[in-house]
Amino acid sequence: MSEEAYLKKILQTELEESLVQYKQMELDSLLEVTKAINMNSSAENLFKIYGFILQAQMKVNRLAVLYKDDGNWTCLHKIDVTTEAEPYIVFDEKWLNFQDSIQLKNTDLEMGKYFDVLMPVTHKNRPLAYVLIGKLQEYMNDSLINRLNFIRTITNIIVVAIENKRLFKKQLEQERLNREMELAAKVQNMLVPNRLPENERFSLDAMYMPHFNIGGDYYDVVEINENELLVCMADVSGKGISAALLMANFQAMLRVLAKDTSLTLEQLVERLNNRVEEITQGERFLTFFVAKYYLKEHKLEYVNAGHPPPILYKENDKEHLQRLDEGTTIIGAFRQLPFIKLGVLEQIPENSMLVLFTDGLTDLVNEQGEFFEEENIIEFVKNQESKTPKEFNKNLLDCIKEFKGQRVFTDDVTVLCWKIV
Repeated sequence: MSEEAYLKKILQTELEESLVQYKQMELDSLLEVTKAINMNSSAENLFKIYGFILQAQMKVNRLAVLYKDDGNWTCLHKIDVTTEAEPYIVFDEKWLNFQDSIQLKNTDLEMGKYFDVLMPVTHKNRPLAYVLIGKLQEYMNDSLINRLNFIRTITNIIVVAIENKRLFKKQLEQERLNREMELAAKVQNMLVPNRLPENERFSLDAMYMPHFNIGGDYYDVVEINENELLVCMADVSGKGISAALLMANFQAMLRVLAKDTSLTLEQLVERLNNRVEEITQGERFLTFFVAKYYLKEHKLEYVNAGHPPPILYKENDKEHLQRLDEGTTIIGAFRQLPFIKLGVLEQIPENSMLVLFTDGLTDLVNEQGEFFEEENIIEFVKNQESKTPKEFNKNLLDCIKEFKGQRVFTDDVTVLCWKIV
């Protein structure tokens, strides 16, 4: 064998050995990344490994990785990004035009002054990340295409793993929220009376439609004794289990205080306000309406604490429907209520009707963007004078369904119709 042939053979052997070494390095890198993913390493640790592989083994000396998280593009990892280059590692809509790696010198993108390659990372045709690569050194006679293909492979593995972690975390959070909402719904349903009292002196019927199966509305009717009946409605701020538990505590307190005949209605409201403020420290509040009816005297006392005013209709008096708006401010916002005024109605005639509702009714919006305002409720009440409470609520439900059309309910809707016979 000639000396020239011998040297060629040695060079060929060295080249083959270097290629084997290079491929082994790629394989080791992939195994290292896979091991970290299987150990459920954090995104931060995954990018530390990723950065080391690209910098130490792939000879990438400038790098920036932008990742889309909940709709926002953020830079998750960067290497040797100078102060001058920093403004250019911001997502640009123009990047969406590139499906494959692009050498920036062939584009009009200004970041080409600081980076050599823009590499999109996609999953199911959706961009997950963009990698900016700069200051690439030659390494083991490997072509730029081969190195970029390997960088794309390892980047895909890292980014998809992080995306899967994000989606898994989001799924767990959604499941936790669903469980909380289911529990809150159970608590809420326990608060709604299964049966409302009725006798020859009065009748009641309720319509309760919680938004997405969980609401912050509450109503109750308590027969204090043979002559006194307490009726109330409330709407707690917020949703979820904390709102439901607050309402459960509120109901328990109300029922205890309602049985204490030594308390005036104003004192009852003040006690409830103190309890709610003590529990929530002013972070939650509720609107509240409470009325006490004396059957023998046909007398009604009430306090309205920031709640939509119930409407009182007296038979044969369509033009003088009364809004029950005397009272105080919302419950739980202040340690001491700034004022409180008792509303008193003497000698309520037979066949009068009192309609209580939450703001979910007046906040209904139709397809034209119009609200189901209080005037609509008043006009509806005027045409229901001969109806029973059950018939009233059925007709009202038909009315609001027709009004809203295809629009969904945006809040809980609760109505309590009370007829004094």
